[in-house]
Amino acid sequence: MGKWVRKSNVNFAQSFLQVQGVLETLPEGLKDHVNRTRSLAKELASIHEADILKCELAAAAHDIYRHWSNLSLLNESVKESIQVDDIEASEPILLHGSLASNWLKKYANCDDIHVLNAVRYHTTGRPVMSAVEKVVFLADKVEPGKVSREEDLSKIRDLAYVNLDKAIEKYLGWRIRRIVSEGGLIHPLSIDTWNYLKGQF
Repeated sequence: MGKWVRKSNVNFAQSFLQVQGVLETLPEGLKDHVNRTRSLAKELASIHEADILKCELAAAAHDIYRHWSNLSLLNESVKESIQVDDIEASEPILLHGSLASNWLKKYANCDDIHVLNAVRYHTTGRPVMSAVEKVVFLADKVEPGKVSREEDLSKIRDLAYVNLDKAIEKYLGWRIRRIVSEGGLIHPLSIDTWNYLKGQF
């Protein structure tokens, strides 16, 4: 068991180095968001006894494609053989998580399913999420920069310290209402996740 842990940590260290190289190329505002997300992810992971290293790696990698144009996201998805559904074709920004997860596995040598799924689903969520997925999802959504711009998120941030599932359900309810009011498209996974969590309480 000890050997496995050491090997895993070495692999994560290599992945972190690859991710850090990409992070240095990001626009400053996006880089700041990623750093705030990483800090909150580590904090939430500690509170909820999730794997801190996995949460930080996923948080570090989650937005490495976030600044790409819609056309670039679509073209890269085709190049990397990533399936694009109708909603993603209309809202290509939704592809940035899948692309980052693919990159993390293919080019940063990360094979940890919890990390890869946390990156892949950090925008939409999904009905059954691991602790790492839940932590990264919320850290991205309620990091200090976003809370400072959206007062409604402060209550969800506070709830995240107490109950991850309830915080995700509250966030998705808030976000879905916002998108509907703006006439936007909602990814089915977000609705499925909200319905699933709503049924737990």
